[in-house]
Amino acid sequence: MATTTSRRVADSDRTSVDSVIASNPGALREAAGYLDMVQSGFGFLRTWDTDDPNGAMRPKGGDDIYIAGDQMRATGARHGDYLVIQAGPPETDDRNWKTLKVVTVNGMTPEQALARVKFDDDSQSKPTRPNEWMQLAVPEAPHLTCNRLIDLFAPIGFGQRALVFAPPDSGKSTLLLEVAAGVLIQHKDALLLVILVGERPEEITDTHDWIRRLIRKYKLDPDRYRMIAASFKRPTADWVAAAKNGLEWAKRQAEGGKKVVVLFDSITRFGEGINSTLPPGGRTLSGGLDTEAEFPLRNAFGSGALLGNGGSVTLIATCLIDTPSKLDAVIAEKMYGTSNCAIVLDPLMAQYAEFPAIDAIGSSTRHANLFVGQTYWDQMVAIRGHLVDTISALGGYDKDGKIVHKNVRTIMRQVLDGLKATPNNETYLTKALTLSKKS
Repeated sequence: MATTTSRRVADSDRTSVDSVIASNPGALREAAGYLDMVQSGFGFLRTWDTDDPNGAMRPKGGDDIYIAGDQMRATGARHGDYLVIQAGPPETDDRNWKTLKVVTVNGMTPEQALARVKFDDDSQSKPTRPNEWMQLAVPEAPHLTCNRLIDLFAPIGFGQRALVFAPPDSGKSTLLLEVAAGVLIQHKDALLLVILVGERPEEITDTHDWIRRLIRKYKLDPDRYRMIAASFKRPTADWVAAAKNGLEWAKRQAEGGKKVVVLFDSITRFGEGINSTLPPGGRTLSGGLDTEAEFPLRNAFGSGALLGNGGSVTLIATCLIDTPSKLDAVIAEKMYGTSNCAIVLDPLMAQYAEFPAIDAIGSSTRHANLFVGQTYWDQMVAIRGHLVDTISALGGYDKDGKIVHKNVRTIMRQVLDGLKATPNNETYLTKALTLSKKS
């Protein structure tokens, strides 16, 4: 009943607007932009300059076109949608041009947009476990060992929610760059979105330039890549807005059946931004995290999902650990149970500048057997068991039952040497398991 009513409103609205357009053709213009909904219920169309990640979907004042809440509801437009509209000039007391007619919503008619599933309504979107492997190893670039290690010990499927637990200076930025290369080169049907919040300005520039060079080198489609960023120099409210705008755009693509891979650095700074911008009112936890900040933090990370229509958002987010900040530790603790894939970076390997500093034993993926294939799964289990046996032989665990970092460093050097000596993971597994049986 609600959908029928909405369509009637939309039909009525279009009829009245068409008469205005016909009588005042000189006072109208066609425009397009990304819908940014504000809390009051209306919205504005923002621009997204792919050459300037710092300016993506940021308010431009009088240049942004206003769209009323009734128009959004009548046409099925949602936050992050790309709208093509007919706009009229501002009224006497207004600054902004206003939307008179919504022509298309993400390339769909308003009727089609109204019929879309809602990403955040689980009864409609029907989220399910990842069932397609997003292999990251690049055959023509076997030196990208981060990707090979991830495929070996924490394989990622489309729709995964992966957390990269990263101590300071452990190489998280390099890991994300290699993952970006794997996605763009190996999966031509996937879109890539990089979200950087609270990061150093030069790292934002370097990351953007590195990916653009990669696209040119491999002659990839530049329209498959986007970045949205807010450096530490910007207000924390901008960190939150950048992340939310990016995630909402990704969800709109998934609602349309597309695959989107989001690299999010870092969810810790996003949580810090939420915590500092929310009005006080909740109970403050240890470390200074307001309980009211927990829901938007979990909800944002919940954007990683495989939908029943085949669309997906694969979310790979860094989470800072072992920092002087108690707030960082609390955020890491709260996020731990929400992921279905964990990639752990080892602090001792990072101290010795041995990269990639991935802790193979600490990293894992839930239900990876659903998408990697039985043979590969059996080999993964066997090599992990061999590494655990090796750690036990080296002295194993400390008095608290935790793996000693120097033992992780020892076995990971063996693994990295093996990867460098083989062209692909299948060859490495065959050789490593053969040697383990002889020993």
